[in-house]
Amino acid sequence: MVKLLSMLERKKTIDLIQQYFLVSHDLNLKKISNTISSEAIMSNNRDLMYFSYFPYMLYKIMTQPHIIHSPRWDKNKKTILAYFDTLEKRNLDEYPKEINYFISLFRIENKDLYYYFKNILEKSKVKKASDCYEHGITINKAVELTGAERVEVVRYLGNSKINYDIGKDVIDSKVKIIEEFFM
Repeated sequence: MVKLLSMLERKKTIDLIQQYFLVSHDLNLKKISNTISSEAIMSNNRDLMYFSYFPYMLYKIMTQPHIIHSPRWDKNKKTILAYFDTLEKRNLDEYPKEINYFISLFRIENKDLYYYFKNILEKSKVKKASDCYEHGITINKAVELTGAERVEVVRYLGNSKINYDIGKDVIDSKVKIIEEFFM
Protein backbone atom coordinates (compact mmCIF):
# COMPACT_ATOMS: atom_id res chain seq x y z
CA MET A 1 0.00 0.00 0.00
CA VAL A 2 1.30 3.41 -0.90
CA LYS A 3 1.27 5.60 2.19
CA LEU A 4 0.72 9.03 0.67
CA LEU A 5 -2.65 8.08 -0.76
CA SER A 6 -4.11 8.61 2.71
CA MET A 7 -5.01 12.12 3.85
CA LEU A 8 -3.25 11.64 7.19
CA GLU A 9 0.06 10.66 5.60
CA ARG A 10 -0.13 13.56 3.17
CA LYS A 11 -0.78 15.94 6.07
CA LYS A 12 2.31 14.61 7.87
CA THR A 13 4.32 15.06 4.68
CA ILE A 14 3.03 18.61 4.18
CA ASP A 15 3.98 19.42 7.77
CA LEU A 16 7.46 18.03 7.13
CA ILE A 17 7.77 20.07 3.92
CA GLN A 18 6.75 23.17 5.85
CA GLN A 19 9.34 22.49 8.57
CA TYR A 20 12.12 22.05 6.00
CA PHE A 21 11.00 25.18 4.19
CA LEU A 22 11.09 27.22 7.41
CA VAL A 23 14.61 26.11 8.27
CA SER A 24 15.86 26.23 4.65
CA HIS A 25 16.71 22.54 4.31
CA ASP A 26 16.54 22.63 0.55
CA LEU A 27 18.07 19.21 -0.11
CA ASN A 28 15.52 17.57 2.17
CA LEU A 29 12.77 19.20 0.11
CA LYS A 30 14.24 17.64 -3.02
CA LYS A 31 14.47 14.27 -1.31
CA ILE A 32 10.79 14.47 -0.28
CA SER A 33 9.84 15.38 -3.84
CA ASN A 34 11.75 12.39 -5.21
CA THR A 35 10.16 10.08 -2.65
CA ILE A 36 6.67 11.27 -3.52
CA SER A 37 7.31 10.90 -7.24
CA SER A 38 8.67 7.38 -6.69
CA GLU A 39 5.43 6.52 -4.92
CA ALA A 40 3.46 8.09 -7.75
CA ILE A 41 5.33 5.94 -10.25
CA MET A 42 4.76 2.78 -8.19
CA SER A 43 1.05 3.51 -7.79
CA ASN A 44 0.63 4.99 -11.28
CA ASN A 45 -1.06 8.01 -9.68
CA ARG A 46 -1.01 11.33 -11.57
CA ASP A 47 -2.44 13.29 -8.65
CA LEU A 48 0.33 12.07 -6.37
CA MET A 49 2.89 13.02 -9.02
CA TYR A 50 1.53 16.56 -8.97
CA PHE A 51 1.96 16.56 -5.20
CA SER A 52 5.68 15.93 -5.75
CA TYR A 53 6.05 19.18 -7.70
CA PHE A 54 5.35 21.43 -4.72
CA PRO A 55 8.39 20.47 -2.57
CA TYR A 56 10.55 20.44 -5.70
CA MET A 57 9.52 24.00 -6.54
CA LEU A 58 10.30 25.08 -2.97
CA TYR A 59 13.68 23.35 -3.20
CA LYS A 60 14.51 25.26 -6.38
CA ILE A 61 13.45 28.58 -4.86
CA MET A 62 15.53 27.97 -1.73
CA THR A 63 18.63 27.48 -3.89
CA GLN A 64 18.26 30.92 -5.48
CA PRO A 65 19.98 33.55 -3.30
CA HIS A 66 18.72 36.43 -5.45
CA ILE A 67 15.14 35.39 -4.60
CA ILE A 68 15.47 34.59 -0.91
CA HIS A 69 17.52 37.73 -0.23
CA SER A 70 15.28 40.07 -2.20
CA PRO A 71 13.24 42.75 -0.41
CA ARG A 72 10.04 40.95 -1.47
CA TRP A 73 11.03 37.61 0.04
CA ASP A 74 9.29 38.13 3.41
CA LYS A 75 5.96 38.80 1.68
CA ASN A 76 6.47 35.89 -0.72
CA LYS A 77 7.41 33.60 2.15
CA LYS A 78 4.20 34.53 4.01
CA THR A 79 2.19 33.69 0.88
CA ILE A 80 3.91 30.31 0.61
CA LEU A 81 3.38 29.53 4.30
CA ALA A 82 -0.31 30.47 4.09
CA TYR A 83 -0.66 28.09 1.17
CA PHE A 84 0.39 25.11 3.31
CA ASP A 85 -2.92 25.33 5.19
CA THR A 86 -4.82 25.29 1.89
CA LEU A 87 -2.88 22.29 0.61
CA GLU A 88 -3.52 20.26 3.77
CA LYS A 89 -7.29 20.58 3.29
CA ARG A 90 -7.31 19.37 -0.32
CA ASN A 91 -8.07 15.91 -1.59
CA LEU A 92 -5.44 14.19 -3.68
CA ASP A 93 -7.47 14.56 -6.88
CA GLU A 94 -7.34 18.36 -6.46
CA TYR A 95 -3.53 18.59 -6.54
CA PRO A 96 -3.15 19.08 -10.32
CA LYS A 97 -5.33 22.20 -10.11
CA GLU A 98 -3.82 23.27 -6.80
CA ILE A 99 -0.27 23.51 -8.12
CA ASN A 100 -1.44 25.96 -10.77
CA TYR A 101 -3.44 27.87 -8.15
CA PHE A 102 -0.31 28.12 -6.00
CA ILE A 103 1.67 29.58 -8.90
CA SER A 104 -1.13 32.04 -9.68
CA LEU A 105 -0.82 33.49 -6.16
CA PHE A 106 2.28 35.33 -7.38
CA ARG A 107 0.88 36.56 -10.67
CA ILE A 108 0.08 40.04 -9.38
CA GLU A 109 2.38 40.39 -6.36
CA ASN A 110 5.62 39.22 -7.97
CA LYS A 111 5.58 38.52 -11.71
CA ASP A 112 9.21 37.44 -11.72
CA LEU A 113 8.54 34.76 -9.13
CA TYR A 114 5.33 33.80 -10.93
CA TYR A 115 7.21 33.11 -14.17
CA TYR A 116 10.02 31.40 -12.28
CA PHE A 117 7.54 29.02 -10.60
CA LYS A 118 5.86 28.32 -13.96
CA ASN A 119 9.24 27.51 -15.49
CA ILE A 120 10.22 25.27 -12.58
CA LEU A 121 6.92 23.39 -12.84
CA GLU A 122 7.40 22.66 -16.54
CA LYS A 123 11.00 21.57 -16.06
CA SER A 124 9.98 19.44 -13.10
CA LYS A 125 7.35 17.66 -15.19
CA VAL A 126 9.94 16.83 -17.83
CA LYS A 127 12.48 15.64 -15.27
CA LYS A 128 9.91 13.45 -13.51
CA ALA A 129 8.80 12.04 -16.89
CA SER A 130 12.42 11.16 -17.55
CA ASP A 131 12.56 9.39 -14.18
CA CYS A 132 9.43 7.44 -15.14
CA TYR A 133 11.02 6.44 -18.43
CA GLU A 134 14.19 5.42 -16.63
CA HIS A 135 12.06 3.05 -14.54
CA GLY A 136 10.67 1.33 -17.62
CA ILE A 137 7.50 3.32 -18.21
CA THR A 138 6.80 4.21 -21.83
CA ILE A 139 7.16 7.81 -22.93
CA ASN A 140 3.42 8.09 -23.56
CA LYS A 141 2.58 6.78 -20.09
CA ALA A 142 5.25 9.00 -18.51
CA VAL A 143 3.76 12.04 -20.25
CA GLU A 144 0.29 11.06 -19.05
CA LEU A 145 1.49 10.51 -15.49
CA THR A 146 3.46 13.75 -15.21
CA GLY A 147 1.55 16.18 -17.41
CA ALA A 148 4.75 17.00 -19.30
CA GLU A 149 4.85 17.94 -22.97
CA ARG A 150 5.82 14.90 -25.06
CA VAL A 151 8.15 16.90 -27.32
CA GLU A 152 10.02 18.31 -24.32
CA VAL A 153 10.37 14.85 -22.77
CA VAL A 154 11.75 13.36 -25.98
CA ARG A 155 14.17 16.29 -26.34
CA TYR A 156 15.30 15.89 -22.71
CA LEU A 157 15.77 12.14 -23.10
CA GLY A 158 17.80 12.70 -26.25
CA ASN A 159 20.15 15.03 -24.38
CA SER A 160 20.42 13.03 -21.16
CA LYS A 161 22.60 10.10 -20.25
CA ILE A 162 20.01 7.77 -18.85
CA ASN A 163 21.26 4.44 -17.61
CA TYR A 164 19.26 1.95 -19.63
CA ASP A 165 20.40 -0.94 -17.48
CA ILE A 166 17.90 -0.56 -14.68
CA GLY A 167 19.18 -3.18 -12.36
CA LYS A 168 18.62 -4.40 -8.86
CA ASP A 169 20.96 -1.72 -7.43
CA VAL A 170 18.91 1.17 -8.80
CA ILE A 171 15.62 -0.31 -7.64
CA ASP A 172 17.04 -1.17 -4.22
CA SER A 173 18.31 2.40 -3.78
CA LYS A 174 14.87 3.83 -4.67
CA VAL A 175 13.15 1.47 -2.22
CA LYS A 176 15.68 2.42 0.48
CA ILE A 177 14.94 6.15 -0.03
CA ILE A 178 11.24 5.49 0.36
CA GLU A 179 11.71 3.32 3.45
CA GLU A 180 14.00 5.91 5.09
CA PHE A 181 11.48 8.65 4.44
CA PHE A 182 8.67 6.84 6.25
CA MET A 183 10.62 5.51 9.20
